[in-house]
Amino acid sequence: MFRGAGLMRFGMTLSACVLLTTATAFAAAPADVIDKHLAAGEFGPAADAAAAVEDVDLQAQLLEQVAAAQFAAGAHPAAKATLSRIAVQDSRAHAQGQAAQQAGLAGGGTFADFFSLINLMQQ
Repeated sequence: MFRGAGLMRFGMTLSACVLLTTATAFAAAPADVIDKHLAAGEFGPAADAAAAVEDVDLQAQLLEQVAAAQFAAGAHPAAKATLSRIAVQDSRAHAQGQAAQQAGLAGGGTFADFFSLINLMQQ
């Protein structure tokens, strides 16, 4: 009976180690899962995985990462929608401001071409 109790304790200890190892692996999993989705061009699943993260700071960081990949792929409306999923208003506003700045630097804005208009009127 003593020997069986020792095996039982060993089994319980082993189970606890497996659970702790598994929990640690899952804690690091969201960023890895999102990276894999982004590498495959799967923006929707990446955004869903990022939005499911409970830590709001990490969630904001991951959603920004997804939005940056969408923006780089030319999916600007999708990137804006992804940024709107950031839970904390300050983080969301900051991320949206950075995205707007990047869009302006990338030539995403439209500007009036007065020189063409003047030339047209002079002809």
